[in-house]
Amino acid sequence: MVKIRWLGANCFQIIFPENKTLIIDPYIDNSLTSPIHTSEIEKCDWIFITHGHYDHALDAGKLFSRHKCKIYCNGTTASTLITIQNVLKEFINTVNIGDRINLNGVKVKVLAGHHTNFENEYKRVHKKDPPSVDSFKSYEDYLKFRSKFMHGTEQIPDFIKDIREKYKGGEQLMFLIEHKSGTRIFVAATHPTQEIIEFSKSIDSTVTLLQCPLGNRLIGIENEVAKIAINSKSKIVIPCHHDPLYPGGAKTDLSLLKSILENKGITFLELSPGKWYYIKK
Repeated sequence: MVKIRWLGANCFQIIFPENKTLIIDPYIDNSLTSPIHTSEIEKCDWIFITHGHYDHALDAGKLFSRHKCKIYCNGTTASTLITIQNVLKEFINTVNIGDRINLNGVKVKVLAGHHTNFENEYKRVHKKDPPSVDSFKSYEDYLKFRSKFMHGTEQIPDFIKDIREKYKGGEQLMFLIEHKSGTRIFVAATHPTQEIIEFSKSIDSTVTLLQCPLGNRLIGIENEVAKIAINSKSKIVIPCHHDPLYPGGAKTDLSLLKSILENKGITFLELSPGKWYYIKK
């Protein structure tokens, strides 16, 4: 059987029956949620990164240094890993939407996702444009305002202030990971646009790793987020990226999303961080 554990944010470790290990979006050592450190990851053969923001890629270099694993990511992220994290270029595979990757018993299809931003989210929630940077006494006050809206707290860790501008997202990717046993894992790292909701009808997955907006930003779009998993025909949905990134941040209320999915006969599985779960086909 395939086994999986959630390490906070959008980070998952997946171990296949052949003892090959795949890690998605490595953000572990600075995570408020992960119960382990990168030094406790005993094996890593492949890393897949949905986009290059720090909370999806910060620990790729540490894992590469210890395991010399192959990394699959967009071009922007590849440049970041080479220049900032000292990952050797020959271990990085730049991927594009539509690519199909064969990893000897594990096949991965690269899909198009969508990353939202502060301005669009603020307008969606408040039905108006956010205030401009110039309307604040300082840029620090502006960042606190953004953080309060996006994360539910004004506390911004110092390390994030230092790195946020260095880690550009690049193209947002999703992945469909299929083991030769027939287990199919849909990494639904995306905002629920109508286009992606329609596209998800073409997915046939065993499990969907469903990205949920932080803080209170899931409110009002629970049905849209749920449709991605429902359309993908998943039997099991594992929510992710709903845990606070900043100290004092708001934890996403998943109750309505859970209810919607369970009413469709889908198992809504909230994994305890670090706890292994076995996926049956």
